[in-house]
Formats: sequence, C-alpha cells, structure tokens
Amino acid sequence: MRREDGTAMIDRKDKYIVDRIEDNGVVVCEYNGEIFNLDISLCPENVKPGDVLVFGDDSFIYDGDTTSVLKNKISLKSKKIFK
Repeated sequence: MRREDGTAMIDRKDKYIVDRIEDNGVVVCEYNGEIFNLDISLCPENVKPGDVLVFGDDSFIYDGDTTSVLKNKISLKSKKIFK
C-alpha cells in the first residue's frame, strides 16, 4: 500500500513484530503494544528479532515487505538522531 505521496504505508492489521526468541518461544509485539509468547513451532524456521509476521492458516508467515519498510524507517530515524 502507498500513500498519495508515494511513501509506503503499513497495513497493521494482524501483524506482529518479533521482539526476541527465548527457549522454545518467540516473544512478539502486536501493533497495539500487547506483548505475548508464541510457540516457536508456529513461526517460520529462520525467524529473528525485528521480523514482521502475519498469521495465516495454522502458523505465522514472514512478511518481508513490511519488515523492510520498518527497518528502513528505523534506519532513517537513527540517522536523524545520530547526526
């Protein structure tokens, strides 16, 4: 999705950001700020912190497009802060 000015929009419905991986669980944060644990067996094999996941069928799927958009936004903000 894109705004009128061409910048990318993030559809935040049913998306989860991986915060960290602990033992056999994955700690995720919903866009509303709620944090909870998922069983690692429900996640993609190579899941890592910062990945965005969406729920599909019976498991979570990696959302590469949204992950890239978020990483770019974080990078731009970091550059502004640490000028």
